[in-house]
Amino acid sequence: DDDYQQRQQQQQQQQKKKGHQHQGERPLWRKIPPSTRRYPFAARYEVQITKEQLINRRIETKKYMSTLSSPMKIRMNWGNSQEATAILTALNYFHTIDPGVIIKEVGMCGAGLDYNSTLSGGSRDGECGFRGSDLILGASPDAVIEYSNGTLEVLEVKNHCPFVPTRRRTKDNVTIGDRYRIREMPMSPSVPSAYIPQLMMEMMCLGDNCRSAVMCRQTATNGAIIVRLRRDKEWINEMIYCLEKFSNDHVNKDVMPPPNFFCLMKIVKYQRGIRLLFDGQRS
Repeated sequence: DDDYQQRQQQQQQQQKKKGHQHQGERPLWRKIPPSTRRYPFAARYEVQITKEQLINRRIETKKYMSTLSSPMKIRMNWGNSQEATAILTALNYFHTIDPGVIIKEVGMCGAGLDYNSTLSGGSRDGECGFRGSDLILGASPDAVIEYSNGTLEVLEVKNHCPFVPTRRRTKDNVTIGDRYRIREMPMSPSVPSAYIPQLMMEMMCLGDNCRSAVMCRQTATNGAIIVRLRRDKEWINEMIYCLEKFSNDHVNKDVMPPPNFFCLMKIVKYQRGIRLLFDGQRS
């Protein structure tokens, strides 16, 4: 798009006249107007960096690295800093399916749930047992996808850090972990099991109209994949059951739970269900 390139050059010239600006003062990405859209996506990544800024960041990074108590913090920081990029990836993908799609930022969801109402007795529709629980539930997805027909989906993004800490020995035979290697991370088109509780909770807290959640998993070396998880009412009920029992038996009573509490509780509940099944067959 020649017009776009000209506008970019003009913006860069204006920026040089005004002096270098910090990245936080600029939008990370901006919408491309439909009237001038030859660019194949809904929005363009706007982050720019000068050579001077790059040098300063390297200096600041070295200082920051020297203060870290754990190299895993680098991986956490990577995920936070790349979140906007992954949301943009999802926006550009879903825009090809529905040009009217909107991705909205949200905060904590769940305040309007019947479950959290002080008048509901503490259990939604009586399906989860433990009526009278004072457990309050909430979740904050990375964003919400709103389609042109009004359908809502949870959007959760995961940015897999390419940097893996490595250990080396010094001349004094001391092991240190001050270096990183680049990891190639192949991904399967599925939702990792560790994230299923998070997505189910977010769907529940967004309300009954939210029937699915989308996860955008993005890497620095192998692109991104977008997968969908359908809402499962039975799974959500089991999750609430576990949380309420944990809250009632341990949090409210200030009692330390045993190791593998949730696993043991699941076994007990399964055995109880089997006994009830056999008792019903005998009767």
